[in-house]
Amino acid sequence: MIKLFPTSLLVDANILIRSTFNQGPNHFLRLLSDRNIDLYSTMSIWQEAEKHLPEISRDRNARMLQERLQERKKYIDLIQVVVYDEQNHLRLSAQARLPKRASHKKNSSNDWELIAVLLGFREPNCAILSNDKDFWGTGVPVWTLDRIKSYLDGFRPCT
Repeated sequence: MIKLFPTSLLVDANILIRSTFNQGPNHFLRLLSDRNIDLYSTMSIWQEAEKHLPEISRDRNARMLQERLQERKKYIDLIQVVVYDEQNHLRLSAQARLPKRASHKKNSSNDWELIAVLLGFREPNCAILSNDKDFWGTGVPVWTLDRIKSYLDGFRPCT
């Protein structure tokens, strides 16, 4: 039987950033975890998200940001850190899959890591969770937050 929904997701930096400011991604991450979907990311993806937080939060209330960061800590434990060095031999293959426009953008410099990890995973039903269009057309499965919402809205547990 072919499973349509992945059993593991590699979480991109844009999802980690959105999880800080929006309740939606946190909610989805919890729902996915509750449905036994394994969530992963790499350390440099976490670092990329952390690097962009001050810039993004400039227009936000400092108190609200602190509240969001505290809320985010509840969800961080849902995402396991993967060491991509084990998949470093897949770097060239992963980078070749990215569109040329993506490989030159500063904010997409770590996208190849998620592709390399996905290619090296032993998990056959794994996908990338990202709203980044640079992953489209790379030959790897990608789920966006809106697609996950559609899936979860239609999810009816068997009774």
